[in-house]
Amino acid sequence: MKKFLAKISIFLTYVLLLQFVFPYMIDPFNVFHVENMRFTGVAANDHYIKTQHILNHPDRYNSFMLGSSRVGAIHTDKIQFEEWNTSSKNLHWH
Repeated sequence: MKKFLAKISIFLTYVLLLQFVFPYMIDPFNVFHVENMRFTGVAANDHYIKTQHILNHPDRYNSFMLGSSRVGAIHTDKIQFEEWNTSSKNLHWH
């Protein structure tokens, strides 16, 4: 029975290393290293990194622009708000 328990504990240690420790150390998508980004040769998970950045800096933003990838091309400094209203007639472009 002692040999069996020794073999099971070695196997479970091996499985735990494969499932938890190695992925954390390797982390090709920088999911566990958002604050300390590093080059891994693999494209980072942009959606996760952007979400974590917003959650880690809650006082930095007072609004969000939601939409497709084209939203990133909008120059927010050129938008002038005459009133704090959600209707589109109050948005004017310079």
